[in-house]
Amino acid sequence: MQRRRAGRLRHHLGSVIEAEMRWPWPDGPRPAERLLIAALTGAAFFAVFHGLLHLASWFTAGGAVSLFFPIAGLCLLFGFLLGPLYLPVPILAVLLGDAALGFRLDLDLALHVTRQAVLYGGAGALLRVYQGRHPAGGVSGRLGSLLLAAIAAVVANLAAALAVFGWSGALLPGDFASTALVFFLGDLSGLLLIVPPALLLADHLLERRHGRREAIRLRRRDWLFTGGLFALAAVFVLLAILGVEPDGGMPAAMTPALLPILIGAMLFGYTVGVGLFSLAAALLLTISAVVADAPSAMALQTVLIVCCIATLTVGAATSDRARLIARLDASVAERTRQLDARNAVLSRFNAELRAVAATDHLTGLANRRAFEAALRRRLAGSGPRPGSKPASEPGTGLLILDIDRFKRINDGHGHAIGDQALIHVARLLQAGLRGGDLLARVGGEEFAVLCAAADTDQLSEIAERLRRMVRAAPLQPAENAPPLPISVSVGGALAGPGDDMDGLLRAADRALYAAKRAGRNRSRIAQPPKAEPARAIAG
Repeated sequence: MQRRRAGRLRHHLGSVIEAEMRWPWPDGPRPAERLLIAALTGAAFFAVFHGLLHLASWFTAGGAVSLFFPIAGLCLLFGFLLGPLYLPVPILAVLLGDAALGFRLDLDLALHVTRQAVLYGGAGALLRVYQGRHPAGGVSGRLGSLLLAAIAAVVANLAAALAVFGWSGALLPGDFASTALVFFLGDLSGLLLIVPPALLLADHLLERRHGRREAIRLRRRDWLFTGGLFALAAVFVLLAILGVEPDGGMPAAMTPALLPILIGAMLFGYTVGVGLFSLAAALLLTISAVVADAPSAMALQTVLIVCCIATLTVGAATSDRARLIARLDASVAERTRQLDARNAVLSRFNAELRAVAATDHLTGLANRRAFEAALRRRLAGSGPRPGSKPASEPGTGLLILDIDRFKRINDGHGHAIGDQALIHVARLLQAGLRGGDLLARVGGEEFAVLCAAADTDQLSEIAERLRRMVRAAPLQPAENAPPLPISVSVGGALAGPGDDMDGLLRAADRALYAAKRAGRNRSRIAQPPKAEPARAIAG
């Protein structure tokens, strides 16, 4: 039970701190939760603050000069992560922590922490508000605002410190320039060495900027290549340490280490650039105890600052370029997808239009236009082929069927029954055809069949089969209505060598009229030239 309560408490506390560190800065938790956040973050600040002080004293224990002042970066980072409401927390944390541990109150240290917390913490809070209101600035925009806020805070702190030193008489007029340079380089190097990697880490841990991650995803070989670049930078640093006198040109000898770091930032973007520079800077700080004179320390600080700004700028430009390319690729892919979808819709509409243009709307059969096109194709492809035997190949047969006395059905039973009769006959004819035959409605009550037949006898058998099927299946207009007998007259013709569509249609029409004149409900097939006259088959 206690473990569950502790787990729920940790989860609740983590969610509260995460909500407080998200931006844009929310209305925030309840006052009691804010006090808890202030106590925890104050304790963390106090521990890190004294840890950095002891680290700086360890660097300067052997007479060496410290390369950077980390308190500036710590205060700016605190103000950026937690906002303006928590700016008094670092001051109270240091004063109350020293009092609780029994340290003697140092007024200069208290004023120094107060100035750093107000100026650098305020700069971080303003940076937080600006970047929260302009989230679409990209990596370059965030880096530019960070550098501007850092330089402005360093200048403001430098002006305040020199004014205090000058008023108290602790600084001679001739030392103003050198002291100002030491303050400027120390605070700026501390800001640039601490804030970018810390902000990058916080950004990834808190996942506050969804959808704004770097477009570059490193593969295994990329990580190996990045490690090789860092190893090369470390080799350059070690060669500079071993081959150059500490009081000589060590800062100039360190500059070749910039090349692998810049290459990594150029190839892989902001995240890798920050990581490479942070590792290289940590290596430089580890061996900085050998720098014993202030000019060499300031020169090395200048190298670090130039390297940091160059690396971050190149990495930010690379990341923004990769993000822009990824955004353009995504836009092109989305436009292509939309175009494909529209083309698919257009193709479907075109297919529907072609189907509508080639289909009779009542019966669903092919209309006259589609039938004539199919007849032209069939006649164009039915000519004699070289080396083939004409007798072994079926010919093209055409049948025209007309419903007998259809006007009486319309006049006596209504047009609705007439439409039912057309649909009824169409279904019967469709059921009596073979797989390769084509049935179409070519007129009001007129149908046409395009089929393969070896001779007129086979075509006559097909016509008779269709005629009998229609005659044998009367229309049932309603459930209790008497059946309505329907019959059709059929005329047909078999295409001969050299026949065209118009000639074949005329021959079939003449055969149809002959069947009508013979008494309807008959089929008649036009005979080819020099053959017996067309014969009628009574129903």
